[in-house]
Parts: sequence; structure tokens; C-alpha cells
Amino acid sequence: MDFTDARYMGMGKWVDVDTACELFPDKEEDIRRSYESGTDLSTNSDRDNKWFSTTETNQKIRLVDIWYQSKGKWLYTIFTGSTKLMEGESYLFDEKNKTACKYIMFAGNIDHDGDRYGFVRNMKSAQDEYNTRRSKGLHILNSKRLFLSQGSVQDVEEARREWNRPDGVILTNGPVDEGARADDQSFDFAGQLKMMENAIAELENYGPNQALIGDVQNQSGRAIQLLQQAGMAELGPYIMSYRGWKLRVYRAIWNAVQRHWTGERWVRVTDDEGLAQFIQLNGVDIDPQTGHPTMVNALGDLDVDIILDEGPDTINAQQDVYETLSQVLPSVAKMLTPAQTQAAVKALFETSALPASAKKEFRDASRPQQDPMAEQAKQIQLAGEAAKVDETKSKTVLNMAKAQEVGQPDVGSVSSPEKYTPPPHIQDAKAIAEIDKTYADADHKRAQARHIDTQAALAPVELLHETAHKVADRQQRDDHYQPAGAE
Repeated sequence: MDFTDARYMGMGKWVDVDTACELFPDKEEDIRRSYESGTDLSTNSDRDNKWFSTTETNQKIRLVDIWYQSKGKWLYTIFTGSTKLMEGESYLFDEKNKTACKYIMFAGNIDHDGDRYGFVRNMKSAQDEYNTRRSKGLHILNSKRLFLSQGSVQDVEEARREWNRPDGVILTNGPVDEGARADDQSFDFAGQLKMMENAIAELENYGPNQALIGDVQNQSGRAIQLLQQAGMAELGPYIMSYRGWKLRVYRAIWNAVQRHWTGERWVRVTDDEGLAQFIQLNGVDIDPQTGHPTMVNALGDLDVDIILDEGPDTINAQQDVYETLSQVLPSVAKMLTPAQTQAAVKALFETSALPASAKKEFRDASRPQQDPMAEQAKQIQLAGEAAKVDETKSKTVLNMAKAQEVGQPDVGSVSSPEKYTPPPHIQDAKAIAEIDKTYADADHKRAQARHIDTQAALAPVELLHETAHKVADRQQRDDHYQPAGAE
């Protein structure tokens, strides 16, 4: 299904002669000679215009871009007729460092002959039956089957023609009810319509049928999603092939990014809430531990896991919550408190299908707006309350001191207590700690000086590194677009 067994893949397009000469200027003479000579590689005489086409308004040639495997490598060639315009080895590589093809394709089905086809082929038989049943039903409506007695009419063909006419006149040789009557074909018509309905149902399984659309009243999002899964039963194999194709495309893009993004880049990443973030790729920075230059997010050393989370665009749990709130809130709004009402309205906005910018504006508007004057008055009030508390504390301490002074006996002058002196070993430890702190401060200053010197010495190297990357990128682009044989 993924064309891994293909030995060659490519495509062909009709291109104006002047455009082809602009694409391959070094092959202009060969292109015009090939067009003017009208040579054709085909031996089929019925295909005279296989490689060239001439009209009154333009002149075109067919360009073929083909990628093929040879000796375990992928190669490419662009040619027209017998003229080779460009060739070379593939510039794309996979995760195993092997050359890869530019074309990434998938097939819906493969028959026993190796021919690839989509689900339209499976619809041909049902479409043919639908056309046949419709034609049969129309023929039954426009035709009449007659029962005639022998000798009841003078001319049978005349009676057939007149009976099919809305204003026809039929002459019989006896009573009408006994000699001629029309057969009731309603049962035959109903049978044809029933078979046609079966064909229609089979065709609808391949398209947006009622279950796939999910137009079901009063059903939850999960129930509608299950109905959609049942409606996509016929499309399951094709959807799986398509999903695998997308994974292979993303993997090929990542492999190309790892190999060709060699210079420094800043990639902008935006999440669902609209918050922007920039990530540095292939950057150069100083390692804080060693002081040596190091790479930041080097793509060559990274790998990623590509995960596709697929599902309906609107039928999900978020919309299910939104629909439930929309139905419940009108009936219970009178019983909710202001806080509950505010929370319900917020949940209704968050689960709605509004863009992230509109939701952000709603969240910003929901925040309480602060008046600068009121905020300043509040701070002044808090400062006043703090001053009162400090005043109360100081008064309490003063009263306790007075009470202690009154309660002490008068024994004359009391000498002040001696100052506490720590033991000698604690004094030594304190002195050693101060010395270690002085050494640490000196080492820190010397490290900062070395960091500045390293940055100054590394600046020319970074400039040369960036210049070399730009020159390599430009050379790689020139080599890629340089035609075969060009010097």
C-alpha cells in the first residue's frame, strides 16, 4: 500500500518550450532541437504527439521527472524524449542514513495484477445496478402489458400504440371488459424500486451518509461519534492508508530538517491559548559548568515521536459540555447563586467554538478592574492599621517594663549584665568561615572574568561558524539546482 516495493516513481507534465529553456538554460539548444525535429521514442504510430504539442497559441514539450533505484540507492533524472536534462543521486535521506525518494504515495487497494486503485472501482457495480433499475422502472411506467382475447381487436399493433397513448382509442369486437384489459404492473415496479434502493444504500456507504454526518436530535457527542464510526466502516481501509501516508510525510520532513537545517534558527511555537514561545535550534552557548562552548538543541542529535490525534472537528467532549450547558442553564438559571451563575457563564464561554482570541478577551474582561485611587487608599488604610498595631505593641512593652521596675526591690545600683563571649572553638570556626567566604568571592569574580574573556574570544569563532554554514547552504542549493554537466 505504501509503494515500498516500487522500483521507480515519477510524474510527467506539459511545459511551454520557453519555460523549459528557462529551467535548463544550458540545455536550451537540445530542447529546441528535440522539439523542432519532432522525434518520438515510441514505436506506436498512433501516438505522434507523445513528447511535443503544437497549437496556434503555444508550443509545449513533455517533461518527465523520474526517481528510480539502482544498486541500493535512489537516483533521479529529468528528461524529455531522448534529451536528458538533469540527473543525480537523491539528496534526501531517511532515519537510517539511506537515500530516499522524493515521492511519498499510498494506494487504496491493489488487485491481483498489481494495479492500484481507489474505492471508486468498488462503486461501479452498484452504480451500474442503480442505472439498470432506474431504466427498468422508467420503462415499466411508460409501457403497458395487455391481455387480449383472440379476435377481440382488429389490429394488435394498433391496439398497442393506442393503449400507450393518454388519449388513445381502441376498437374491440366485443365487450371491453371481456376482450381486452391491462395487466397490473405495480408489483414489478415496486420490485425494481426496492432493488434500486439497495444500490443507493451501498453507494451511500462510501460517502457522507446520514450516520456519518451525525444529524441526530438530542444525542450526545459521544453517541454521534459512534454512529460516525459505523458510517465510515466502508472507508476504514482507505482512511488507515491515508493516515499512514501522513505519518511517512511528517517523518520525511523531519529527516530533511535534521540534514539540511545546519545553521542557527529560532522556531516560534504557539499553543492553544495563543501564548508565543521561541525555541533556539543549533545554537552555540557557554556551558556554565565547564566554561566551554556547547551546542543548544542540535537537531542532528535529536529525535521526535510523531503522533497524530485524529477525530471529528466539532463532535467532541468540549462541544458536548457546551450543548449540555446550553440546554440546562435556561431552566436552572433562577436557582443559581451569583457565584454559580458566573462560573456557569465562564464554562459556557470556555467550551464554545469561539476563537482563542475572543476567549482571552472574555477572560481579561472577567477579571475585577482595580481603581488606582482605591488601591492607594487601601494601602494607606493598611499602613494605618499596621501603625496602630505597632503602637499597641510598644505600649504593651512599656507597661510591662514599668511593672517590672515597680516590682523589683531597691537594692541600690544594679550592674549591667556582662556581654556574652562565645567559646574559642566557635570563634575559630567563625573566622574560618569568613576566610572561606572571602576565597569564594574571589573565585566567583575570577570565573566571571574568565567567562567574559571566553565570550570575547569566542565571538570571532561564532561569526566564522555562522558564515561557513551560510556558504555551505548556498553551495548546497547551487549544487541541487545545477544541471547535469554544468561546471
